[in-house]
Amino acid sequence: YKWLCDRHYNKQQWKHIIAKVYDYAGHEYEYNIYVFFGVPNEYQPGYVYLFGNPYGPFNLLSILNYAIAIEQNSLPVILSNFNENATHVDFVAKQRFRGAEFSCRDDDLTDGCSCEMNIPFGIYSITAKEYYNSNLLDEHTLISKILVLLI
Repeated sequence: YKWLCDRHYNKQQWKHIIAKVYDYAGHEYEYNIYVFFGVPNEYQPGYVYLFGNPYGPFNLLSILNYAIAIEQNSLPVILSNFNENATHVDFVAKQRFRGAEFSCRDDDLTDGCSCEMNIPFGIYSITAKEYYNSNLLDEHTLISKILVLLI
């Protein structure tokens, strides 16, 4: 097979994958596959995100300033614009009512800045904190109110 496209974070896009295979006689065959990449990191109030694909906006969610994310196993979060001097980024999901915090860290920023958050059902605010060694460089609120359901 040959990967003929690049995945760009922060962009909804269809990508074309061509798998070239050969039989024992040396004949070449081509399989064309089209894959849709959603934008799981740009959680906006008013939308429902079903496995990374946004649906909406819905009036009630917009009025309440909420988003809903339904994912398998973990919630993907991506910080697309971060300081080039940052050495690591900590993602923090804080439960709105109980105050419990869940965090994960991305230490390798050469391939972008992302994390898969394993968090229980609840309403969260999600932030990203950029650090240069142990010094806080910047803090970003990715979304202030999101209902997360992992199935």
